[in-house]
Amino acid sequence: MHSLSLWSPLFLVAVMGAYYALQPGRRYRGQNWLLLVASYIVYSWFDWTYCLALATSTLANFAIAKRIHHAEGQARRRWLTASLVFNLGVLCYFKYLGFLVDSATGLLASLGMEMSWSVTHLWLPLGISFFTFQNLGYTLDVYKGRIKPVEQWQDFALFVAFFPQLIMGPIERAAHLMPQIQAPRTPTVDSLQRGAWLVFLGLTKKILIADQIGILVAPLFEPSPEYLAGDVAIGALLFTLQIYADFAGYTDIVRGTGKMFGFELSRNFKVPYLARNIRDFWARWHITLSSWVNEYVFMSLAVNPRWNRRLRTSGLLIVTMVTMGAWHGAGWMFLSWGLYHGILLALYHRSRPYLNRRAQFETPTGQRAFHVASIILTFSLVTFGELLFRPSNIDQSMAMYRGLLTNYGLSATAFAALLVGVRAYGLIFLLDILEERTGDDEAILKWHWIVRRPLQLAMCYFLLESFAYGESNIADFHYFRF
Repeated sequence: MHSLSLWSPLFLVAVMGAYYALQPGRRYRGQNWLLLVASYIVYSWFDWTYCLALATSTLANFAIAKRIHHAEGQARRRWLTASLVFNLGVLCYFKYLGFLVDSATGLLASLGMEMSWSVTHLWLPLGISFFTFQNLGYTLDVYKGRIKPVEQWQDFALFVAFFPQLIMGPIERAAHLMPQIQAPRTPTVDSLQRGAWLVFLGLTKKILIADQIGILVAPLFEPSPEYLAGDVAIGALLFTLQIYADFAGYTDIVRGTGKMFGFELSRNFKVPYLARNIRDFWARWHITLSSWVNEYVFMSLAVNPRWNRRLRTSGLLIVTMVTMGAWHGAGWMFLSWGLYHGILLALYHRSRPYLNRRAQFETPTGQRAFHVASIILTFSLVTFGELLFRPSNIDQSMAMYRGLLTNYGLSATAFAALLVGVRAYGLIFLLDILEERTGDDEAILKWHWIVRRPLQLAMCYFLLESFAYGESNIADFHYFRF
């Protein structure tokens, strides 16, 4: 079923009507049951068998967290190990087993040892990377004593399966979302208005920017015996916009839907393409995932004297980002993308003392110029790395890099795509600059109605026009593949 069926207006209105019919107070338990059932219905739209994996993962982590909390000494570590083995084992089996077997077979073949190992196509539950990390973060927090285990299994089940953020995040922490689940919620007219605006804004980013740019990007990433440098550069540039509008649009829809039910979900983006360095970029892009790997991978290794002594900070950064790449998918392309960003972070870490000393002697004008140059450089480095993220495989990535560096030229198709893409870039950067200056992703709601209403009506017109052409023109969210 098409991904946007997830936000079917009829389904959402029906659930909200029943939700508000259950008055706040002690009856919020009924609201939780309603949302839990609705979440499993949404997940079953894609494939009802996915619910088996989701329920198994939920119940296992609910039980393990209780064992961790009540155990002492080595028993706590054994239950933590059980959590790690279960969660990472499930993820590796469904997502990485085929890649590992194929890689081992290829390695042995290169050594003259022909093996007939093969793995048939595995059943891959949608969003497994997201809800596995959310579950694992919960058990780790219980182990570290940051939170107590949840007493009611249905509350924990809703924490894992809450339908707006189940499939593509944000990856919520129990300390943030669980108190909202376990307390009465009284949505206001203001929260409904703000939520509806975020949903509206997210649909605009997704349908009017990401999907339209995706149509232009697809031909530029088709397999080719010879890529032109201009085509590759424009393809990478436009895909950088497409994936941002696509994923940020989804996050806006998620947060807006959450607000309409009385929940405040985590922000996942803070104008990342205005970042001044690669570290700043990762503090702004896919925030819940980057903070997750920073806390549970980087910091866990950094506080371990053995790992810290062997790898130092630069090595730990590279290991952390390779983990980030592996989370996105099983393949050398994603591992290479993680390695690329790890090296960038390590280089920035090494250069920070010099950059800080240099900033002390800059004039205000020089500082502004340096900030602009830093934004352009960071954006260019991120865009260059997308050639390790978008192509079908690592061989195509390498072919596109060769074309970019050696085969200068530009096709008419790429030039036409660039002209259309410039307008889309202008729109997304206007929204980002407004958010950067105000620090508020809902700043437009504070504008005078004379300015706000025509803008909203224009966006509504273009959205309805897109829907009028049918769902065939609306693509799946890109991050569904992860």
